[in-house]
Amino acid sequence: MEALIESIEKSLGRQPVKQGVEGLEHYLFRAEAANNAIKMAGQEVGLFQNKAEVSVNMNFDDLSDEQLLLRLRDETEALLLERRAAGLDNGSDEG
Repeated sequence: MEALIESIEKSLGRQPVKQGVEGLEHYLFRAEAANNAIKMAGQEVGLFQNKAEVSVNMNFDDLSDEQLLLRLRDETEALLLERRAAGLDNGSDEG
C-alpha cells in the first residue's frame, strides 16, 4: 500500500522522480499512471465494486386482474418491510 501511495504522489508530481544516470530529480505529472495507481489503491481498500446488471421482466400481459392485484400487494408489502428495516418508515399511517 505504501508503494501505491508513493506511486500516486510521484505520478501527480508531488514527489520528485530520479531519472538518468546522474539521478536528476524531476517533478512529472502523469495522469494515466496516477489514475491507475489510485484505482489500484481504491480496489485494495474496497472502495470500488464491480457493477452487477439486473434485469426484471415487467411483462404482465399473461396475468389476470386478480393476479396483478396480488402481485402489487406483495411488492408493496416487500417495499414497506425494506423501508422499515432501513429505518425510513416507522410504521405509522401519517404521511
